[in-house]
Amino acid sequence: MLREYVVSENHESAIELTKRVVESKKNIASSDDYHNWAVDLAELNLYEKACEVLERGLIDYPSSVELLADYLYYSCEINCPQVLKKSREIYDILQSISEEIWTWRAYSFSIEFLLNQRERKFFSDSDEYEGDIERIIDAYYKKFPNDERPYLIHSRIYMRIDEEKKIKILEAAHEKLKTCPICSLRYADVLINNATGVEDYHEIQKYLDKALTQKSDFEVDHGYIYFLRGLCLIHILNENKEYDNANKVQEIYSCFKVAEDDIMRLLPRNIRIMRKEIRILEILSGIRY
Repeated sequence: MLREYVVSENHESAIELTKRVVESKKNIASSDDYHNWAVDLAELNLYEKACEVLERGLIDYPSSVELLADYLYYSCEINCPQVLKKSREIYDILQSISEEIWTWRAYSFSIEFLLNQRERKFFSDSDEYEGDIERIIDAYYKKFPNDERPYLIHSRIYMRIDEEKKIKILEAAHEKLKTCPICSLRYADVLINNATGVEDYHEIQKYLDKALTQKSDFEVDHGYIYFLRGLCLIHILNENKEYDNANKVQEIYSCFKVAEDDIMRLLPRNIRIMRKEIRILEILSGIRY
């Protein structure tokens, strides 16, 4: 039933159902159910409610690695002091559980939590979180050697801190893994910020193709792929001044039409960039979008 409220974006009904779940004294669900409910609530940006559901689930399943990890992840979106205090307790509980039963969420969300704590400066000693991050990353690589997720979260550590290290980590993923579509998308995102000519944009498109065609166990952001592809094509068109080439202009428009579809949920700032580029191209080419 909660899923129906998510699809219809019925916040009030979702909150009311959550209240009944949280207040229930009986074991009414499996740990997977609690996980799925939290995911649904987070989709509505109801992060505090998601954490309430997870706390209720942890009463019945106190050692559930998935529920503990979920709590860490969603608590990063909340500024409530009680939740922040609880998240530290949850982190300590998760770290006390043998990594033999850790899932990818336990690794990724522990690091997300630590990065969030670092940004909030909730650690009195910087070495405290740096040591934990390095330890968890090393264990993550060892447990999931053929998975791109350790590379993704590892690269996140250096976001806005060390661009060169981030690039090297993403390049290592492409060297060591047979497929890594999400790393390919993130790498293309990095490259486009440093592109200077047509050859660079053609190279970026190769990684976008990998992101689009390689199989993944996780959802790849197709809207963002087509957004970046459209930008690449515009830069190439501008370099060659081919505004009279209707086929190439329409190819750009097709990319942007996919990207702006509601189901893609492109970020508002990217939609603004896209609409500006579309309007400029309409004027230069004389071809309406």
